[in-house]
Amino acid sequence: MSRKFPHCDTIGFPKRKLPVKPLLRTPALVVLVLCALVLGSCSKSETAASGNAGPPSELDLAIANYDKVAKQYVHVAKQKQKGDVSVTMRFLNLRDQTRAAAKKVETQASQLTPPQRKRVALIAAETKPFLVE
Repeated sequence: MSRKFPHCDTIGFPKRKLPVKPLLRTPALVVLVLCALVLGSCSKSETAASGNAGPPSELDLAIANYDKVAKQYVHVAKQKQKGDVSVTMRFLNLRDQTRAAAKKVETQASQLTPPQRKRVALIAAETKPFLVE
């Protein structure tokens, strides 16, 4: 069959050579590698800029506590929104704790560094929908 039809293989399908592209020239892979590099370097520079070599300050501990309590509060608030009444008391306690932690951080707002301000703003934005009375 190959003598009669030199452009076909033995089964009868046309012979085609697929173009071979180098792996690094594919646009999707290039974009993926660049995004990974950018995201990887962002997290390293952000932690280097925000973190001191020394022990965490009282303000850092207050922000960490605010973050921890806020995450618990958001989790419980979502459960309550779904209709789980068994979390009502925990919801109320965590709401008060979240407000107290936020107030403690707000009293020291003048001492916040830009990365700390950003972190506090993210925490506040996360809890804001659930802090409505």
